[in-house]
Amino acid sequence: MAEFARLQPIASERELHLAQITHELRIGELFALAHADEYPVASDEDAPAPRTPDPVLAAIASSQSAEAAMTAFAASAAGRRMTDAERIQEEVIERDQRATRAAVWATVPSTAEGRAALVRHAAYQAELTFGADWRAKAQQEFFGDFLLASLAAVEAETGNGGV
Repeated sequence: MAEFARLQPIASERELHLAQITHELRIGELFALAHADEYPVASDEDAPAPRTPDPVLAAIASSQSAEAAMTAFAASAAGRRMTDAERIQEEVIERDQRATRAAVWATVPSTAEGRAALVRHAAYQAELTFGADWRAKAQQEFFGDFLLASLAAVEAETGNGGV
């Protein structure tokens, strides 16, 4: 048991570093690019040309993934003192949250779908910041009127009452 107690933090930190390196190198994206010719392509000549996905949708998906990772991590560490390896892991997750949020705000939507998704994501981030009663709190902030008006316009246009 003493040997396990000594080796477990080392192994945990090693796994954390491997995960961080994999994330920083964007291994999944590189794999997809390397094997892009293996993905199925429609052969029907009459089929409409494939739409290029709005880049903001991928940025939003990455941001929401980072938020989910933090939620899961916080739940796993709730009510107890974190180890050094866990504190390092938390810092990595927080950096990823900040980076993916910044990427969303820096990405200009190129489609109506992307613009609607960006407004919904702004509402999602407001809910994360202010809690379930974010709409009332947002009205007290400078951006609140703008965000709520944009969200109402998106919901009216798409018929989606999302966040």
